[in-house]
Amino acid sequence: MAEKIDGSKLVLRPMTPADISLGMKLKSYAGWNQIETDWEMFISAGGKNFVANLDGMDVGTVTSVPYSNHFAWIGMVLVDPSARRKGVGTTLLKRSIDESLSIGAVRLDATLDGYELYKTLGFKVEYELIRMIRKSGPVNLENTGHCDQIRNYELSGVIAYDSPVFGAERSIILKSLYKRNPEYAICCSGKGELEGYCMGRSGSNFEQIGPVIAEDDIIAQELTIKALTKCREADVVIDAFVDNPGWTSFLKKIGFIEQRKFIRMCLGELKHPGLTGKQYAIAGPEIG
Repeated sequence: MAEKIDGSKLVLRPMTPADISLGMKLKSYAGWNQIETDWEMFISAGGKNFVANLDGMDVGTVTSVPYSNHFAWIGMVLVDPSARRKGVGTTLLKRSIDESLSIGAVRLDATLDGYELYKTLGFKVEYELIRMIRKSGPVNLENTGHCDQIRNYELSGVIAYDSPVFGAERSIILKSLYKRNPEYAICCSGKGELEGYCMGRSGSNFEQIGPVIAEDDIIAQELTIKALTKCREADVVIDAFVDNPGWTSFLKKIGFIEQRKFIRMCLGELKHPGLTGKQYAIAGPEIG
């Protein structure tokens, strides 16, 4: 359906793999980190993803990832600089919300710039996250050897361990992360039981470690140190939970510095919030 915005014709259509080049162009304007594999992951996740066309020109995107029937995650709200402040982003966002509410609650990680808009649409604050970055350099940290690479046959056990902690099953996302960057897929086990895991992914600007899920701070730290040794002298970011001051202090101790905040927000009743006490870092603001 076409809408009129200030005399312009705005049409939303479903995103397809042919739109990945558009997504890459828009994310480059924004300075974001995604690569083509990320867009492939968004499209394959089974959500309702849209492209905005303004007067015959594709100018915007939005993605949503459905997590079981528990909640949907909105991300990649991007608008071409030439089409900003014309209602394109808001129209994309409202359409995505309308489509996603049939699944359950709608969640997202807002930047400080987007916070006020999301608040006017009815989103409520859950908690804060902070992006921390570590510049490339050697990792002069002792690794206990307690953690090791996740082997393919162990992946199903990792997914089962993750689900109650995250709040929903997310096998499509975790399998995608594992396939593209197996070197960052690390787990810790004790007495034959899984005690934590982490994954990560390469991007156009930096490597990202996350999610990091663990039974306690020590295991989260060991996972992170092990992952850092795999980063090949690249800049690294972690989107960390801030409610644990010991965790963020550890990240600062090993060379991470605070870059910017995200605000996790939710629209609707969140019946499956997960176990935040075991979550140390997210997979990324666009996927939770």
